[in-house]
Amino acid sequence: MKNSIVDKIEKAIKDNEVNAIDTLKVIKELIASERKPDFTQIKDGQHFTYKGREFIRLGKEQGGILCITAQVWKKIAFDKDDCNNFKKSSVKKLLNSEFLSTLNEADLLPYTVDLTADNGDKAYGTDTVKVGLLSADLYRKYRDFIPLFPEWMWLSTPWYCSGIANLVRRVSTDGTLYYDFAYIANGVVPACIFSENQ
Repeated sequence: MKNSIVDKIEKAIKDNEVNAIDTLKVIKELIASERKPDFTQIKDGQHFTYKGREFIRLGKEQGGILCITAQVWKKIAFDKDDCNNFKKSSVKKLLNSEFLSTLNEADLLPYTVDLTADNGDKAYGTDTVKVGLLSADLYRKYRDFIPLFPEWMWLSTPWYCSGIANLVRRVSTDGTLYYDFAYIANGVVPACIFSENQ
């Protein structure tokens, strides 16, 4: 695995051969970044490192701690077939395979994603996943903690559920809520719920 923790530890040892205290400090930090953080020590809005990736704690949701990555993971289509239903989307499949494989699934709780459309249509219901996207409502709730990304960011909220259902809510680089066609490539910011217990 490229840049595995073992590689990083070996580099720390090589870089600090003369000073064992510095080496141990670096190794301790690397090991801690691989474990689920102690959320009693992290406040809402604070950043933390987990599995070598920077996350942001948003707040308590669904019996755990809702977090997002601090950077865009990928810039891809919401759905390559232009469907705005997160349940059927290609982004959901990637989040719960490729992205999830970089985490320890045992550290996560099921995340129920609300798929209520922007106009209040509840035809899509909800979807329960390990990794999802924020809904427009959760984006609004935690906006103060969410950075402005250089890419437009997908949300899970469909614009509407009937007719030609291909428009999805997204956030512009200035924080404005807008919509885009599901086949367009926008930034994906994974969201997940960590269990609080150690």
